[in-house]
Amino acid sequence: MQNSTQPLQLRPSSAGKWVNCPGSVRAEQGLPDGDTTNMDTGTVAHWIAAKMLKGEELPALDSELEVDNGEVVPVLFDSDLPIIRFDQEMLDNVSKYANYFQFGHYDMARLIVERRLEIDEGFGGTPDLIYINDDDDGNTLEVHDLKYGYNLVQAELNRQLMVYAYAADLECIAENGREFTHFKLVIHQPRLGRVDEVTYSRDEIQEFWGEALNRVADINDGVETRNAGEWCTKHYCKARATCAVFQDYALEDLPEIKEELNNADIGRKLSKIAAIRDWCDRIEQEAYSLVVEKGQRINGFKVVAGKRGGRAWISESDAEKMLKSMRLKNDVMYSQKLISPTQAERLYKSEILGERQWDRLNELITRAEGKPTLVPDADKRHEIEIITDLDLLEDV
Repeated sequence: MQNSTQPLQLRPSSAGKWVNCPGSVRAEQGLPDGDTTNMDTGTVAHWIAAKMLKGEELPALDSELEVDNGEVVPVLFDSDLPIIRFDQEMLDNVSKYANYFQFGHYDMARLIVERRLEIDEGFGGTPDLIYINDDDDGNTLEVHDLKYGYNLVQAELNRQLMVYAYAADLECIAENGREFTHFKLVIHQPRLGRVDEVTYSRDEIQEFWGEALNRVADINDGVETRNAGEWCTKHYCKARATCAVFQDYALEDLPEIKEELNNADIGRKLSKIAAIRDWCDRIEQEAYSLVVEKGQRINGFKVVAGKRGGRAWISESDAEKMLKSMRLKNDVMYSQKLISPTQAERLYKSEILGERQWDRLNELITRAEGKPTLVPDADKRHEIEIITDLDLLEDV
């Protein structure tokens, strides 16, 4: 049950949601977070990145960490919190983000890393990194954000970074009366190998600030209007499973199923797939929570044991001793597997392999081309040309 006495929490990271759907803030109030593994992994990655940029000591590789009330702490005893391992993969990816500044045209002493910014009572946030760039055009405020997940995030019209830019601008005006002429928003996604950026003039970005501040006032005044749209699937919302407005959005304006569909019908159906799939996923998660976690029943459904996991030795050392006592040969007892190109690259990065050796290995590495994927026209990736069998016949 929602707790209406809890103070509302407006987070810049959710600005893309509450600017469009002010009712989502109260709708989510008091609802459980669900599985936070991915979110906690991102929190640990940001924590590591901040330490790198501040020159602080990193935890040992393969350390087990957890996120308790927003704080990254070592795992000392069993808890219900997800365990996040600081492994080589995380180190490699976070290093790409840190290297952007360390080997770019940045004065490391002027980086403002994870400083809490306040906008209004109960409304503030902590940008990953702020940088004041005194360029030829006047002065530019740069707002950088590390996204550790795999979902594509664009810098253009990124409301989270726009809110951070507003907060940083307020602080600089208060401290020294300085107004920035330009605002550069940068998204870093090292696991996708991409950096995306956009620059706005002060006049361009002020229009958004006015919209956001009006929405904050509406929310504080108790406005509970819900609006559904693409932001429902782009941003995590705890209320999606029970939101009638989102349900209507997911299912509205779909043509009836026909034996033959024209191009427009296919396009309308295709544009709804992400929302419908997300809606279905949320319903399944909500049902699981009600039955398995809260002990309630859902009419027409029951709980059964799922497929059992793979078999494993209780103790590999005991199994090894027993197999040896059976006088089995090594080639029967053990299996060998060649390391992957990724593992070989780690040997190169750790200087076990030299540069010439790595260059020779690279000649033996191949990589399959990405499968053609349908995306909305708004996606910034370059469109590829599709050649059909019919096209090939016409060339003959």
